[in-house]
Amino acid sequence: MMEEATAIPLSKSKLWVLLLLSCVFVAGGYWLWQRVPEYEGLDHYKAAFGALTCMTFFGLFIPVFVFKLVDSRPGLVVNAIGIYRMGLWNYHAPIRWEHITHCTTQQVKRTKLLLIHVDNVEEEIAKLPSWLRWSQQMIVRSTGTPYSLSSAALRGDFNDLRTLIESRIALYRRTNRP
Repeated sequence: MMEEATAIPLSKSKLWVLLLLSCVFVAGGYWLWQRVPEYEGLDHYKAAFGALTCMTFFGLFIPVFVFKLVDSRPGLVVNAIGIYRMGLWNYHAPIRWEHITHCTTQQVKRTKLLLIHVDNVEEEIAKLPSWLRWSQQMIVRSTGTPYSLSSAALRGDFNDLRTLIESRIALYRRTNRP
């Protein structure tokens, strides 16, 4: 029998930092936009591009971070069915235990990723809309799997996350042996 569901909440302090940084970049972009007329030639276009990029890109994340700050749902749920990951607004389809083969760890700059390897990669990619398939195939080519977990936005650290997932994989295999 599988253990009770485990929910890992989002780290509100990390979200506050991300929201604050987004606001700083939007303000910096606005400040630069006010100074665009002072530049001439190519520098004028560079400043305009930089200002618009900062305001647009980081401005789009502000409502996401505000929503996540007021959202009480956990960032990750592990239950008898599988692993549920919170996306931008809602949960992704679960990574089902019966398809998980193993886990590996990959370091990307300062962030550790827990790669969840599954036996139905092509099936999962086929479920995606056509405009997402290409990027997902690139991710699979570089990591070997379409699924990765990070503790960056979660309350807790990476080692706890890895231990939880690996112990649940082992428990699933013990309780569901043919």
